[in-house]
Amino acid sequence: MNRKMERRRRWSASEWAEHVASWRASGCDAERYAARCGLGVQRLEWWARKLSEEVRAPALVPVQFETEVENEEIGWEVMTGSGDVLRVRGRLTEAMVETVLAALVSGGRRR
Repeated sequence: MNRKMERRRRWSASEWAEHVASWRASGCDAERYAARCGLGVQRLEWWARKLSEEVRAPALVPVQFETEVENEEIGWEVMTGSGDVLRVRGRLTEAMVETVLAALVSGGRRR
C-alpha cells in the first residue's frame, strides 16, 4: 500500500497519558522517546502540555478559625498530598489566607 494512503493509528487520551508518563519516567528527551515508540515528537509534546493543564486543583477541606490566639508563635500549616508542607507562624490576616488558598486552588499558576 502506498505510504500516503496508510492510515495512522488514532490514540485515545488515556493512551497518550500512558505515553507521556512513560516518556517522563524514561529520562529520554522527547525526540528519542517518540522515535523509539513510533510517535510524532510534536504530538507527544502537545499531549504532555494538554495533560499538565488538566491537572485538577487540590481538594480543600473545611477549616475552623480560632477567634482568640494568645501565643503569636502559634500558626497554621498546609500539607499537600505529596507531603509538601507550608508552615506559617505569627498573626495572619484574612487576606493572607485567601491568597494562599487561591494559589493552592490554581495549582500555583498565576492568573
